[in-house]
Amino acid sequence: MKQLIIRVTKRVFDNQLDFKGKLFMVLGVSGTIISFVVGFYTLLTSNGDLRSTISTFSAGVIAPIIMIYVNRSKRYTLGYLITIAIVFIILFPIIFLTGGGYTGGMPSFFTFAVLFTVFMLDGYLAFFVSMAELSLYTALCVYAYNNPEIVIPLENEFAVVVDIIAGFLTTSLSLGLTMFLYIRTYNAQQRLLETARQEA
Repeated sequence: MKQLIIRVTKRVFDNQLDFKGKLFMVLGVSGTIISFVVGFYTLLTSNGDLRSTISTFSAGVIAPIIMIYVNRSKRYTLGYLITIAIVFIILFPIIFLTGGGYTGGMPSFFTFAVLFTVFMLDGYLAFFVSMAELSLYTALCVYAYNNPEIVIPLENEFAVVVDIIAGFLTTSLSLGLTMFLYIRTYNAQQRLLETARQEA
């Protein structure tokens, strides 16, 4: 485990990896860890209904596979789009419907998905994909409100609280790491520019 953490840390702060590559690694690792933690929690509290657990574990398994593909192929945009399509467009709605709907923590993960899209994609592609996600998630909430029978509720109020805490902690930590990486990269570029200016 320690060696894995060291390898991931070196990869994230590899100077040959650009900002988006580093960010993708951070979000992928954090998303994988969170998926397995939440997956084990839902497994213990699912009362025999394993749909949410299976969806959550699926996200945890798919994320590192995509990370390995992106890392080896360097096809970052394609990797981002695969992540968005499989995890955010397919798995997130399933987890939403099988994990309490808008009364749980999934709305925070919807925020995570849109932030990921805005940071990872560029220009019109970022705009249109993020708008599609926002439309899908809004429609899901409205549909769940009008058809509450399709949503599998969380077991009790304690499970709701845990789910909500997991949601906003994940979003907050991901955004914090994103800003940290952005500021770190920006400062490094500014130092290089200043050094080049002085040498000139």
